[in-house]
Amino acid sequence: MITKEELEELRKIWQEEHPGKEINDEQLLAMAQRLLTATEIIYRPIPKEKADKFRKIKTT
Repeated sequence: MITKEELEELRKIWQEEHPGKEINDEQLLAMAQRLLTATEIIYRPIPKEKADKFRKIKTT
């Protein structure tokens, strides 16, 4: 769940990037949800087996 405080922080960031423009709450919430979804997809822990394999390749 995204809090009102988090949405307002995102609104401030958005307004810094888009001076003079406005974004409504519905658009802001949709953007926040897309951002969270993308973060969940991109930021996944590397399984130990793959990390160990990478370390072995890196040190040889």
